Amino acid sequence: MGSKDVGPAAVRDWLSWCLGCVIFVVSMLGCSGAPKPPRVLFIGVDGLEWSVIVPMVQEGELPHLRALMERGVYGKLETLDPTLSPVIWTTIATGKLPEKHGVHHFYLLDPKTGEMRLYNSNDRRVSALWNILSDHGLRVHVVGWFLTYPAEPIRGFMVSQYTSLQRAPELWKGTLEKGVPHQTYPESFFEQLTPEIQAAADEARVLEKRLFGGDVSGSTGELETKLVQHTVWAVESDALYARIAQKIIRADPAFDFMAVYFGATDVAAHRFWRYYRPEGFRFPPSRQKRDRFGEVVPDTYRMVDEWIGRLLTLCGNEVTVFVVSDHGMYPIKQHLNFENLQAVQQMNSADHLDAERAPGVIVAAGPGIRKGGEGNLEGLELGTMRRLGSVLDIAPTLLYLLGVQVGRDMDGGLMEALLDPAFRERHALLEVDTNEKPEADVGTEPLDEEMDREMLERFKSLGYIEDD
Repeated sequence: MGSKDVGPAAVRDWLSWCLGCVIFVVSMLGCSGAPKPPRVLFIGVDGLEWSVIVPMVQEGELPHLRALMERGVYGKLETLDPTLSPVIWTTIATGKLPEKHGVHHFYLLDPKTGEMRLYNSNDRRVSALWNILSDHGLRVHVVGWFLTYPAEPIRGFMVSQYTSLQRAPELWKGTLEKGVPHQTYPESFFEQLTPEIQAAADEARVLEKRLFGGDVSGSTGELETKLVQHTVWAVESDALYARIAQKIIRADPAFDFMAVYFGATDVAAHRFWRYYRPEGFRFPPSRQKRDRFGEVVPDTYRMVDEWIGRLLTLCGNEVTVFVVSDHGMYPIKQHLNFENLQAVQQMNSADHLDAERAPGVIVAAGPGIRKGGEGNLEGLELGTMRRLGSVLDIAPTLLYLLGVQVGRDMDGGLMEALLDPAFRERHALLEVDTNEKPEADVGTEPLDEEMDREMLERFKSLGYIEDD
């Protein structure tokens, strides 16, 4: 067959067609782009226990947690032994074991002064999630996380929890204290929280009546009076953290990552488990006391569930949500007569000393998470609930979901059982030898002045900040 001549017009048409194809492909790629990572809301709830959650959700309670369980994935979370909250929450935030991150207890002997003091954020030797994400330019907010005092510069707002060694026997976790520097980042943000501190105190008075049936002083006995007095601070702290988190979300609804911590569930269970589940205790509380305080533990769960619901309403279903606890709870000192005990810590009737008996809780739902992966809640049994991973796996999994490189020096890995297979196909795991800065500086760059002004203007427009 002979060749056919191709004229200039035909060549032009062919080139035009090819160019059109290229433009079409490029435009389609431009429209779709690389798969966009989800935004993440991480809610840490200290001491959540599955044996409390399961019967409550099966009875139609905890509607917001139940909704997350139904549309996502849930299970047990392996934790560290011993189950010390500051150690575990630091592990969750770093993906590294204590020998790497440097936090080993609530307190330490200061090598410089030779005196005992509480651990603080300066003692952490490695980068936390908020440092890593800030370094990658993401918008990050942290509210009330364990061991974040003094607050660190991040690309967003940080509200730390503060306590002192003198107050620690009754107030381990901390709260916001007037007159103490470096509790927030930026520092000036604390001044804007004064209305929230007062509003949270007012809300806490209402919640305390709901939890404890009003003033207990002199009406139920010395033991219960002490137990209430050493629990109410946690309710007020959580009410404050919930309010601050809601304010920040309203001001910055396009955040990339937010972490908020609640601790009252842990404190209430330590103090009031004996009233909640008196069976097995040799000296159970009287019927009158059980009637009054028997719902303190589940009421605290209901309270936190309401706060979760408020946060979810603000965020919407397009945000990936994690609800995580560092450990669970079980009864202790079941042979003792609690009326004879004096110190507050001695009065605890539940604890989490055995990590195997007290695994943590993890519930996740939203983009990137398998949908409805655990089946019918009504038939759920604690004995058949699977373990989805470890506290070490949370940081790598969150970094992966957010499209950030995961350091190979982290001690955990991806929680594959949580992840949507379709999401895994679209998003490659990005890895790097380490997320640490070469100069071993775990701090991050603060907000630049323009971003800082923008955030403050948002708060002014929403009425959270008054003009000078």
